[in-house]
Amino acid sequence: MSDKSDIIHDEYSDKKRYKFLAIFLIFLCCLGIYGTFLGFIEEYSVLEKINEKAIYIGHRSFAIGAFWVVPFLIVSCYLLYLRLVNKLTIQVQMWLVKTAGFGLVAWFLTCSVYGFWLDSHLRINGYTHCYWYDSPARGSPTIWVESERFCQKRASNTRIELFNYFDQQDALNRKPTDKELNAEIKNIVENSIFYKYQNDLL
Repeated sequence: MSDKSDIIHDEYSDKKRYKFLAIFLIFLCCLGIYGTFLGFIEEYSVLEKINEKAIYIGHRSFAIGAFWVVPFLIVSCYLLYLRLVNKLTIQVQMWLVKTAGFGLVAWFLTCSVYGFWLDSHLRINGYTHCYWYDSPARGSPTIWVESERFCQKRASNTRIELFNYFDQQDALNRKPTDKELNAEIKNIVENSIFYKYQNDLL
């Protein structure tokens, strides 16, 4: 009798655990849908900025393939549902693995093709990839500038402040002159914590 009650208790615990995982995956699905929506909005704004000749553009080519994550999470939820109702078979598991593999390949191809197309589109419109403004952090956007004069090595450690300045200039629909640009970069660099630390000004 004790063994039977232990088995029932274990089955109940397993179902409780699977239910928790299912709720967690549903939450991830909602998060994935939200992230996909933001990714499309971001990439659409990139195309708008190209048409408006913005001073700089930052884009993440992998963001456009984020929508492939959503079906993967939905399939995972379905997998847990089948496990809860004891209808999970080997054939279904194989089908789910194949689906996941297809989604991974589709994500990789989507990101690669879109990234190649967008980079070419940026070059055609006169943009240059500014390596000095790229962040080493994983997932950070690749930065392109409308003219090479906006790509300044000395501003690499203060690029966020410089981007804010560029955004202000874009809002005014104007391009700063070389004199204005140099003066602004000099001001940003000399007022940065990094500069003050290097020169013992802190």
